[in-house]
Amino acid sequence: MKKGILIYDQDCPLCIWYTKQFIKFGILKESERISYFQAIQNPKLKFNQELAQNKIAFIKEEKNETVYGIDSLLALLGSRWKWIEIIGKLPIINTMLKLLYLLISFNRKVIAPVNCNDTISCTPTKNWFWRIVFIALIALFLNFTVTHYFTHHLQNYFIGNKNYGDLLYFLFQFVFQGICFYLLKQRNFYDYIGQIAFVSFLGGLLLDFFDLGLLFLQFTGFETNLLVGICYGIVYMFMIYEHARRIKILGFTHWLTITWIAYRLLIYPIAFKFI
Repeated sequence: MKKGILIYDQDCPLCIWYTKQFIKFGILKESERISYFQAIQNPKLKFNQELAQNKIAFIKEEKNETVYGIDSLLALLGSRWKWIEIIGKLPIINTMLKLLYLLISFNRKVIAPVNCNDTISCTPTKNWFWRIVFIALIALFLNFTVTHYFTHHLQNYFIGNKNYGDLLYFLFQFVFQGICFYLLKQRNFYDYIGQIAFVSFLGGLLLDFFDLGLLFLQFTGFETNLLVGICYGIVYMFMIYEHARRIKILGFTHWLTITWIAYRLLIYPIAFKFI
């Protein structure tokens, strides 16, 4: 029995991946998945085109209705595992799922960058609220992660504030890069600030990985003084590479990576002592 038609963002690697998983696990047939670009050109498919840019749409053909966002995902998962839909529709859980979905959906082109050149694309509309929430959550994560690494592994060199030092460095980078962004006559700062934040987030995750490894080695009595600096250097080089890779995809000037490096070099004398 045909469940319906799922309309997904053909330019979003995340959307392509998880809709393929639906097909792989038999939740959806290949014929029941259609890209936004194809759907918008099909007059037989009735759905809110603007809403479908922000929330994945699922057209229930038998009931002649369309659901969006987390409701569409719950409808699909519920067709295979009814208990997931039941739990997902509980008021508190449903509210939390909707908020999480909106956070990811409005920032999905930041998480997996892509340059959409088509005039008919499924790019979510600009939403400053969810972009700021996205950045704020990353800022809190980084303040804990980076400050923990500095104060536990680089305590003999770290001279910055031990409570919110990295939070200030993180926020000032937006100011510094913002000035450089406009001096370099770039456009779409909305997308770029998302990339600044997410590159830092990826760096924070890698730093957490190294942090756990160093703590384990210290627990076993292994000397880690040299490794601490090497690990941080690897994270720094990874962030440079990832920043350069992402802005190239989005068509920004490579000079933004140069200014990103310059800012980091400027704040290190404030955060560390080297002798």
